[in-house]
Amino acid sequence: MCPDIQVIMVFKGTLEITWNLLGEEVIIIAPERSVVSVPANSWRRYRAVGDDVEFILTAEGDQRKRVYWAKRTTAVLILTATSARWILCR
Repeated sequence: MCPDIQVIMVFKGTLEITWNLLGEEVIIIAPERSVVSVPANSWRRYRAVGDDVEFILTAEGDQRKRVYWAKRTTAVLILTATSARWILCR
C-alpha cells in the first residue's frame, strides 16, 4: 500500500488508473491531457490503453520514494527468478 498521494499527468494516449480505497476498487480511464490525483494509502495499478502512452507520475514531499509491491507479486517474481536461474544453470 502506497502511503503517498500521487498525481498522474497524461501527455499522450490513454491510461487506465486503478486504485482501491477502503476496500473499494476505483477505475478511471484518463485520456490525453488528463490530470488525476490518486489518494494516499491505497494500492495502485496503471495500464496503457493502446500502444503509445506517455505520462508522468509525481508524489508529494522531499523524502525518498519507494515502490510497494503486493506480497503475491513478490512471490511470483521470486518463483520466476528461481526458475530462470535453474534453467540458465542447467
